[in-house]
Amino acid sequence: MRMSAYVRPIAATLMLALFQAAHAGTTADPAAIPGGNQQLDYFGGSSLQIAPTHVGTADLSAPISYSSPAVSVISNPLGEPTVSASASAGIGDTVATGRAALSYFIYVSGPDPALSVPIFFSSNLSVTAGGTDGAPNGNGNEGSLASAEFYLQEYNASPTVSNSYVGEIYDKSVYAQTRFNNPGYSNDLSLFDSVTIPTGFYLGAVITADVSTQDGGIASASADPYFSIDPAFLAAHPGYTLSFSPFVGNDAPSPGGVPEPATWAMMLIGFGGIGFTMRGQTKAIFTQPV
Repeated sequence: MRMSAYVRPIAATLMLALFQAAHAGTTADPAAIPGGNQQLDYFGGSSLQIAPTHVGTADLSAPISYSSPAVSVISNPLGEPTVSASASAGIGDTVATGRAALSYFIYVSGPDPALSVPIFFSSNLSVTAGGTDGAPNGNGNEGSLASAEFYLQEYNASPTVSNSYVGEIYDKSVYAQTRFNNPGYSNDLSLFDSVTIPTGFYLGAVITADVSTQDGGIASASADPYFSIDPAFLAAHPGYTLSFSPFVGNDAPSPGGVPEPATWAMMLIGFGGIGFTMRGQTKAIFTQPV
């Protein structure tokens, strides 16, 4: 649930001016950008014999995954960063659950610290939940659930620095759920939006995929973000770049997915231009294994 809007005090504005003056014209070494974290959680009840398991690592040099006939989860920070999870259970099987989560950081650099940079982003959030009629007690599948979430956080200095966290600036999620003989449900959300970030600031990106099912059900979820600087801004202000946590990729989505950056600009005009000012309740990005 979202709490009241985050309001930045006047003192923070003064600190921002001091920070920008101290970092005039600097560009971060990509190797110095903080690393992220990836996590997997999965479980299968007694009939599936999958013990509750948690895997967490700050090493983003390779994907992590688990796969069985009942539960499959993967976090892949390389290329086009993706998390996905799926679960299935036969009639009479107890609950099967899976979760994959990936977090990483993006640094905005450029020659003029006084400028804020419009950043386009996209993500395909896809979920499916399904069940079968005729399960025990005539209830069908009661509780196949799938959700995918993508959110962004803002930092006015390296996230490793105390008090650098500004707030959550974007959050979208999608879910699907089946109950009472509902044979299936899916939901796909293709995001294309933007935020405006001061030069020298960081974004924290988090994507999650969660699934749970039982008694003849299936569930799946996935998310895959992509970031770019507004091409019109770059044409007028060359020299601005986005740098990512070590090993994290930023490949463009596959053809037929979300719009290209030049198309986003035209679409965003209809939403009142570029920029997001919403501030939300703190949601800590996980930068260390739990």
